[in-house]
Amino acid sequence: MRQRAPVIGGNFAVWASLFSAFDCAFFWWRKKEDAYNPIMAGAATGAYLAGRGGPGAMIRNGIFGGIFLAVIEGVGIMFNRMMMMQAAPPQSQSAHA
Repeated sequence: MRQRAPVIGGNFAVWASLFSAFDCAFFWWRKKEDAYNPIMAGAATGAYLAGRGGPGAMIRNGIFGGIFLAVIEGVGIMFNRMMMMQAAPPQSQSAHA
């Protein structure tokens, strides 16, 4: 495990760098920041990294990357909504008649 750590760290650095580059490119291209940018960036990153395996591998890894990032974005959105609901003050019933 200790011998593989630099390789795994390097692979993660390449993935993160490509993902960030694609995310920024999609933000620039679409002119908006929403959940679709990281999802498309995940798909593009997966496809790009599988390029040596041919078109079939690119499609499979692109789909997997997009689904993986969609799950992450979905969990993030749900978590943010839960936190907002907990932070919101309770609405009281007023006794106006």
